[in-house]
Amino acid sequence: NNKTRMDQRKKLNIENKFVIGVISRLSYLKNINFLIEIFNEIYKTNKETILLIVGDGPERKKLEHKVKTMKLEDNTVFLGNCNNANEILQALDVFVMPSKCEGFGISLLEAQTAGIKCFTSKGVVPQEIQIKPNKNELEFISLNKSTKVWARKILEWNKDYKRTNMYEKIINAGYDLDKNITYIQNKYKEILGVK
Repeated sequence: NNKTRMDQRKKLNIENKFVIGVISRLSYLKNINFLIEIFNEIYKTNKETILLIVGDGPERKKLEHKVKTMKLEDNTVFLGNCNNANEILQALDVFVMPSKCEGFGISLLEAQTAGIKCFTSKGVVPQEIQIKPNKNELEFISLNKSTKVWARKILEWNKDYKRTNMYEKIINAGYDLDKNITYIQNKYKEILGVK
């Protein structure tokens, strides 16, 4: 939604910036520390870049300190927990989730749904999170690769990537809320022997 995108970018004072973001619990396993290091490499190449971190958790103070130590505080925004993540997603250009351990990764699914180019940990995040048949929205990168490799791939994405409406792909991938509610209701009825 381009209007929501412009409104959010204006509200967050990130207009005309290349915005990299994540929505996550700020814990060790989410590896936001590594994301900040990736962002540092990106910032060396593009000073018009912003890192937007949405979420809270036990690592927040440590991460804020790291940002200050690396002199990235003017280009890093910690939003904390928000109730409008769907709108904030519209403001992003890239979603990066370099988790050390991940279940299904709902925020990664939501970012793909918003048509954002996504990067995540290869061999950590399950392949099933990738919306098919279009594989352009999500790229897996090994955590064994350097922050420079991650940064280069993120900076290169803009050359060929066009943000698209993912509604039909999401429905076709089986993430339709109404269909899933009906499916679950029918399963409970089947289990309980109710007609």
